[in-house]
Amino acid sequence: MRTSNGKARIGLLGALVSVLVAMVAGTAAAQQPLLPANCQLHAGIATATSRDAALRSAYEAVLEAKDPRVRRAWIQAGQRLGEAPGLQVRRFVTKCTPRSGSITCQVDVTLCRP
Repeated sequence: MRTSNGKARIGLLGALVSVLVAMVAGTAAAQQPLLPANCQLHAGIATATSRDAALRSAYEAVLEAKDPRVRRAWIQAGQRLGEAPGLQVRRFVTKCTPRSGSITCQVDVTLCRP
């Protein structure tokens, strides 16, 4: 949408979303020390009826996003949380929150190429 003087108008919702994204990015950057060039921080979130299922789904989403071949190798290797075939897991943090009849888990992982 444009105003009468021809300038673009973001709108209140767009401005709030931009501020929220900047705040989240800034908070994550402030909390995470500098990573080596061969490492990346990844996060996944999932909801399921059990904690174990939610954690596995969230971690599987992280591995799929990183490299589908790593996810396939992880499934074949027994689906152990905190492991990633062909990668080093430097940091593995989970947070789970019960919801009505389900549980939502977030997984934060630092994955490094050897």
